[in-house]
Amino acid sequence: MNEPLEDLSRFILICVALVGPVAWTLAVILKRRAEKLYDAEVPTSPGEVIDELRREFPDLARTVIRTHTEYLPLLFERIRETIDEGLDDSKVTSLLDRIERHRPGEERRAVFTVTESGNRGSMHLRWTRDGWDRIELHIQASPSVIRELRRFKRQIPKALPG
Repeated sequence: MNEPLEDLSRFILICVALVGPVAWTLAVILKRRAEKLYDAEVPTSPGEVIDELRREFPDLARTVIRTHTEYLPLLFERIRETIDEGLDDSKVTSLLDRIERHRPGEERRAVFTVTESGNRGSMHLRWTRDGWDRIELHIQASPSVIRELRRFKRQIPKALPG
Protein backbone atom coordinates (compact mmCIF):
# COMPACT_ATOMS: atom_id res chain seq x y z
CA MET A 1 0.00 0.00 0.00
CA ASN A 2 1.21 3.43 -0.97
CA GLU A 3 1.60 6.10 1.54
CA PRO A 4 -0.45 9.27 1.14
CA LEU A 5 2.65 11.46 0.98
CA GLU A 6 4.06 9.43 -1.90
CA ASP A 7 0.76 9.70 -3.77
CA LEU A 8 0.66 13.44 -3.17
CA SER A 9 4.23 13.92 -4.34
CA ARG A 10 3.55 11.89 -7.55
CA PHE A 11 0.44 13.98 -8.18
CA ILE A 12 2.41 17.22 -7.77
CA LEU A 13 5.18 15.96 -10.08
CA ILE A 14 2.65 14.99 -12.76
CA CYS A 15 0.91 18.39 -12.45
CA VAL A 16 4.22 20.26 -12.74
CA ALA A 17 5.22 18.17 -15.76
CA LEU A 18 1.90 18.87 -17.52
CA VAL A 19 1.60 22.61 -16.74
CA GLY A 20 4.31 23.71 -19.21
CA PRO A 21 2.98 21.91 -22.33
CA VAL A 22 -0.66 22.75 -21.52
CA ALA A 23 0.20 26.44 -21.01
CA TRP A 24 2.21 26.51 -24.26
CA THR A 25 -0.66 24.86 -26.20
CA LEU A 26 -3.20 27.33 -24.78
CA ALA A 27 -0.92 30.28 -25.62
CA VAL A 28 -0.58 29.11 -29.25
CA ILE A 29 -4.34 28.58 -29.60
CA LEU A 30 -5.18 31.98 -28.07
CA LYS A 31 -2.56 33.72 -30.20
CA ARG A 32 -3.97 32.24 -33.42
CA ARG A 33 -7.48 33.17 -32.40
CA ALA A 34 -6.45 36.73 -31.57
CA GLU A 35 -4.69 37.06 -34.94
CA LYS A 36 -7.80 35.85 -36.75
CA LEU A 37 -9.99 38.34 -34.90
CA TYR A 38 -7.51 41.17 -35.55
CA ASP A 39 -7.15 40.37 -39.24
CA ALA A 40 -10.86 39.88 -39.78
CA GLU A 41 -12.23 42.20 -42.43
CA VAL A 42 -14.37 45.02 -41.21
CA PRO A 43 -17.27 45.44 -43.61
CA THR A 44 -16.95 49.02 -44.84
CA SER A 45 -18.09 50.72 -47.96
CA PRO A 46 -15.76 52.92 -50.00
CA GLY A 47 -17.81 55.94 -48.95
CA GLU A 48 -17.14 55.25 -45.28
CA VAL A 49 -13.42 54.96 -45.93
CA ILE A 50 -13.38 58.22 -47.89
CA ASP A 51 -15.36 60.00 -45.15
CA GLU A 52 -12.91 58.76 -42.52
CA LEU A 53 -9.96 59.93 -44.61
CA ARG A 54 -11.55 63.35 -45.04
CA ARG A 55 -12.09 63.62 -41.29
CA GLU A 56 -8.53 62.60 -40.47
CA PHE A 57 -6.79 64.46 -43.30
CA PRO A 58 -8.77 67.59 -44.11
CA ASP A 59 -8.00 69.73 -47.14
CA LEU A 60 -5.72 72.64 -46.42
CA ALA A 61 -5.23 75.84 -48.36
CA ARG A 62 -2.58 78.54 -48.02
CA THR A 63 -2.33 82.27 -48.23
CA VAL A 64 0.26 84.95 -47.49
CA ILE A 65 -0.62 88.25 -45.84
CA ARG A 66 1.85 91.12 -45.73
CA THR A 67 0.84 93.90 -43.38
CA HIS A 68 1.92 95.99 -40.41
CA THR A 69 1.64 94.57 -36.92
CA GLU A 70 -1.13 97.01 -35.98
CA TYR A 71 -3.59 95.16 -38.25
CA LEU A 72 -2.90 91.70 -36.79
CA PRO A 73 -5.58 91.91 -34.04
CA LEU A 74 -8.20 92.54 -36.74
CA LEU A 75 -6.86 89.62 -38.74
CA PHE A 76 -7.03 87.22 -35.81
CA GLU A 77 -10.51 88.45 -34.94
CA ARG A 78 -11.62 87.60 -38.48
CA ILE A 79 -10.16 84.11 -38.06
CA ARG A 80 -12.03 83.71 -34.77
CA GLU A 81 -15.29 84.70 -36.47
CA THR A 82 -14.74 82.01 -39.11
CA ILE A 83 -13.92 79.08 -36.81
CA ASP A 84 -16.01 77.55 -34.03
CA GLU A 85 -13.33 77.06 -31.38
CA GLY A 86 -9.62 76.65 -30.86
CA LEU A 87 -8.39 80.24 -30.84
CA ASP A 88 -9.53 81.85 -27.61
CA ASP A 89 -8.54 85.24 -26.14
CA SER A 90 -5.53 83.95 -24.24
CA LYS A 91 -4.07 82.23 -27.31
CA VAL A 92 -4.54 85.31 -29.49
CA THR A 93 -2.98 87.54 -26.83
CA SER A 94 -0.05 85.18 -26.44
CA LEU A 95 0.45 84.99 -30.19
CA LEU A 96 0.34 88.78 -30.57
CA ASP A 97 2.89 89.11 -27.76
CA ARG A 98 5.15 86.58 -29.48
CA ILE A 99 4.93 88.52 -32.72
CA GLU A 100 5.60 91.85 -30.95
CA ARG A 101 8.70 90.48 -29.15
CA HIS A 102 9.95 88.78 -32.29
CA ARG A 103 13.23 90.18 -33.58
CA PRO A 104 13.45 91.24 -37.24
CA GLY A 105 14.84 88.74 -39.72
CA GLU A 106 13.85 85.59 -37.82
CA GLU A 107 11.11 83.16 -38.77
CA ARG A 108 8.68 81.85 -36.19
CA ARG A 109 5.91 79.27 -36.32
CA ALA A 110 2.76 78.36 -34.43
CA VAL A 111 0.19 75.59 -34.83
CA PHE A 112 -3.34 75.69 -33.43
CA THR A 113 -5.96 72.95 -33.37
CA VAL A 114 -9.23 74.55 -34.43
CA THR A 115 -12.76 73.32 -34.95
CA GLU A 116 -14.77 74.59 -37.85
CA SER A 117 -18.26 73.35 -38.71
CA GLY A 118 -17.76 70.40 -36.38
CA ASN A 119 -14.51 69.30 -38.07
CA ARG A 120 -11.22 69.45 -36.20
CA GLY A 121 -8.16 70.55 -38.06
CA SER A 122 -4.98 72.45 -37.62
CA MET A 123 -4.03 75.97 -38.55
CA HIS A 124 -0.34 76.55 -39.24
CA LEU A 125 1.09 80.04 -38.96
CA ARG A 126 4.58 81.05 -40.08
CA TRP A 127 5.77 84.63 -39.95
CA THR A 128 8.78 86.81 -40.46
CA ARG A 129 9.24 90.39 -39.39
CA ASP A 130 11.40 93.11 -40.88
CA GLY A 131 12.88 96.26 -39.36
CA TRP A 132 9.89 98.44 -40.30
CA ASP A 133 7.34 96.45 -38.27
CA ARG A 134 6.02 94.67 -41.33
CA ILE A 135 4.91 91.09 -40.98
CA GLU A 136 4.78 88.46 -43.69
CA LEU A 137 2.32 85.90 -42.36
CA HIS A 138 1.91 82.53 -44.10
CA ILE A 139 -1.31 80.78 -43.06
CA GLN A 140 -2.27 77.19 -43.83
CA ALA A 141 -5.80 76.22 -42.77
CA SER A 142 -9.10 74.91 -44.09
CA PRO A 143 -10.26 76.33 -47.42
CA SER A 144 -13.15 78.29 -45.89
CA VAL A 145 -10.83 80.07 -43.43
CA ILE A 146 -8.41 80.90 -46.23
CA ARG A 147 -11.26 82.22 -48.43
CA GLU A 148 -12.36 84.53 -45.64
CA LEU A 149 -8.79 85.71 -45.06
CA ARG A 150 -8.33 86.45 -48.76
CA ARG A 151 -11.47 88.60 -48.67
CA PHE A 152 -10.18 90.36 -45.58
CA LYS A 153 -6.73 90.80 -47.12
CA ARG A 154 -8.23 93.13 -49.73
CA GLN A 155 -9.55 95.42 -46.98
CA ILE A 156 -6.32 95.96 -45.01
CA PRO A 157 -3.55 98.24 -46.23
CA LYS A 158 -0.52 96.55 -47.71
CA ALA A 159 2.75 96.90 -45.87
CA LEU A 160 4.82 99.57 -47.55
CA PRO A 161 8.55 99.99 -46.91
CA GLY A 162 9.80 102.47 -44.36
